[in-house]
Amino acid sequence: MFFSRSLLTAAAVVALGAANLFAADPNHGMAYRFTELKGMNVENSAGENLGEIEDVVYDQGSGKVRYVAVSFGGFLGVGDKLFAVPWGALKHENDTVNGKHRIVMNADKKSLENAPGFDTNAWPNVADPKWSAEVDKFYGDAHGVKADGDPGPGYRLSMINGLDVQNSQNENLGEIKDSVIDVDQAKVRYFAVSFGGFLGVGDKLFAVPYSAVKIQTNAEGKDAHVVMNVDKATLEKAPSFTNDRWPNVADEAWSKENDAHYQAK
Repeated sequence: MFFSRSLLTAAAVVALGAANLFAADPNHGMAYRFTELKGMNVENSAGENLGEIEDVVYDQGSGKVRYVAVSFGGFLGVGDKLFAVPWGALKHENDTVNGKHRIVMNADKKSLENAPGFDTNAWPNVADPKWSAEVDKFYGDAHGVKADGDPGPGYRLSMINGLDVQNSQNENLGEIKDSVIDVDQAKVRYFAVSFGGFLGVGDKLFAVPYSAVKIQTNAEGKDAHVVMNVDKATLEKAPSFTNDRWPNVADEAWSKENDAHYQAK
């Protein structure tokens, strides 16, 4: 499913309790794994539970995060509806004293009651300028968020995980297991890829820079897969890790070394 525009900002505070939910570096900021961002509770600045994050939509060309799809559940009494909230309405807070990290948006029930929503089984075409303008206008007017005037085709991160990774000869290399989001830059920085039998490395993962891959579909916009032009020799020297021992992907020294293997820009 392909979509577009700005997505993570839902009147909210997202409490991040476990240490493995984020990576931090004083010189580079915060990075989150999508699989751990998904399902996080969303609260307002008063500590009230509003709902939880269901998905993230990002721009295909730039990797920029557009919206976060949030379920406000019982807070609004809307059942299985989702709300696409622009990323710019959220603020990351780092409580160094208590070791807590959270994403905050000031909002109350009254301000959210008129927010544009949609059914979980009937996602809108967020590439539609009319729809996105309505969403951006609501949050801009209600929360002082400047509308983003850079629409473009986008993807849901939930639909990216599990996609096959191929080379330009259509040979299967592996599959995407997770994504990493740079919170400060509001961009997808890496795809965590398992190259499986291609490298004979078992359960190892590789953080492939966003600029090193391209998502392709057929003429009907179906059969999505990721194309990565890289040879076996390059991958054999690339830094790897296991799913239970992720590196600090926000560390600048690590990212420079890692990106160099893929000649990422």
